[in-house]
Amino acid sequence: MKKVKGILQGQVIKLLEKVEAKDGTRVAVIFEEDHQQAKERQLRLIRSGFDMGRIISQSKEELHER
Repeated sequence: MKKVKGILQGQVIKLLEKVEAKDGTRVAVIFEEDHQQAKERQLRLIRSGFDMGRIISQSKEELHER
């Protein structure tokens, strides 16, 4: 398997280097996300919070009651 970078132009991917492969060769394409876009997406996720289920105890004392 060889990793080659390219640029999407319309619906065509232009490879940035020459490769020797037959027409019809199957490929997998991974779209790299811009660092800033990834950062903003993760910050939105953090700010929206996570549903961790119901709260089992309300205080430290309740947690340690026996």
